[in-house]
Amino acid sequence: MQPSEFIYKKMASLEQNGAGRFKGTASKLEPARPMPQTVMHELTNILNIIEGHADQLLVKHGEDPALRPRLRMIFESAKRAATLIREAAPPAQDPAHPQNPPS
Repeated sequence: MQPSEFIYKKMASLEQNGAGRFKGTASKLEPARPMPQTVMHELTNILNIIEGHADQLLVKHGEDPALRPRLRMIFESAKRAATLIREAAPPAQDPAHPQNPPS
């Protein structure tokens, strides 16, 4: 088994068994320790770059049967990871309506 195949299968397994437990619950997936907003932003940027490059490579080399599955895996994995980061993010606060107004 190729390392990339192992990673893809492991991610799919985690997605089905782990993240699926949180779907339909009242609360979002919460990390054990809150991730700073700047870190979440940077991770999202990196994943968007990976997703964009994979998409461009799919357009350019998508007809190649040896490359297409691997490029799709990269594209879909980056997309799923970005979704997980968004789900773990705390809700954005509206500066005009703070939850804890100063006293």
